[in-house]
Amino acid sequence: LGPLADLDSLEVLILTGNEVGDASALLDLTRLRELEVSQDPPPALAAVASLLSERGVQVSLSNGSGGSGGGQARSRLAEVLHTALAFTSDRDGYYNLYVLLPDSTELKLTDFAGSDYSPAWSPDGKQLAFVRTQLPGSDIHLINADGTGLVRIEIPGLAESEPAWSPDGRQLLVTGRPEGATGYGATGLWLIELATAEASLLLDDPILCETGPSWSSDGAYIAYQVPLVEDWRQPEQIARRGIYVGRAADMHFDPVAPLSGRPTWHPTEHRFAYVSVGDESVCIKDADGGSFAVLYTGNGSDGEHPESPAWSPDGQWIAFVSSSTNKSDLCVVRADGTGFVRLIENEPYYTKPWHLGSIAWKPR
Repeated sequence: LGPLADLDSLEVLILTGNEVGDASALLDLTRLRELEVSQDPPPALAAVASLLSERGVQVSLSNGSGGSGGGQARSRLAEVLHTALAFTSDRDGYYNLYVLLPDSTELKLTDFAGSDYSPAWSPDGKQLAFVRTQLPGSDIHLINADGTGLVRIEIPGLAESEPAWSPDGRQLLVTGRPEGATGYGATGLWLIELATAEASLLLDDPILCETGPSWSSDGAYIAYQVPLVEDWRQPEQIARRGIYVGRAADMHFDPVAPLSGRPTWHPTEHRFAYVSVGDESVCIKDADGGSFAVLYTGNGSDGEHPESPAWSPDGQWIAFVSSSTNKSDLCVVRADGTGFVRLIENEPYYTKPWHLGSIAWKPR
């Protein structure tokens, strides 16, 4: 790097080589918000990049062809993951289920010419529940962590999606919609008993579309989102969109985060991560709606928006998919908002048109 006196307003910097001279000069770039460096950067540059990350700069590693290859990336995966991360991708033409291991190995669990999505780990980490869409509807399926033992949970007359395990692993809380039903209000929350494959309606407001349920690890709380309402012409209905939280014991729910979605509970505490749709941010909030914090905000200039947040088993990290008009990446950020990194940085859609979908972090 040469003198940076004339570049103090620089916001994005991409370094394509490792010969950077005095890397500490980067610390003078007070407006820098994104830094991309080649894989395996020299120690001096890696140390400065770490300091910039703590300052809120988005630091990513590039290997010139997308993906998570390279020793530095593999090291970061091992540092952050500890356990497997399930995700969906249409890299082979259809959305299927994959597992990313800490050593950067990827396992393809399903190979279906349709759409597999919304993975959810069982509390013991031995199984995944997910959704398979095929005409005329969608059903929940279970599969072992090694890709064996595929089982379909068929509920006649009901299209199910977005499974969430009960803490004891005996039930699934799902988004359900009776087949043939019309209107957004017909979608609600259903409870499936895995031993009998019987489903019962848990919550269904006739003017709200309840989706994306999430169960706290101790079973005390349930959170869900309302992304749609029955009549968009009614302001009082529109105002009810957002995240609702309530105690499972009495099933009384209160709105805690307007214009937000995808709530996911901390592995041991009564707080949840979610996506604020209004400002495209990953946030954390307590169950009672207090103690709010913004961890990451997407870059509005290229349409970047975060999706599908997932807590690490130790509660130290939150993974999410960063989607934009150009590509989708797998990212993580610490629960205090520091340490942002793109674990899997994909090629642009116009060169390699595949997307990342929903993700789920395996329990310890």
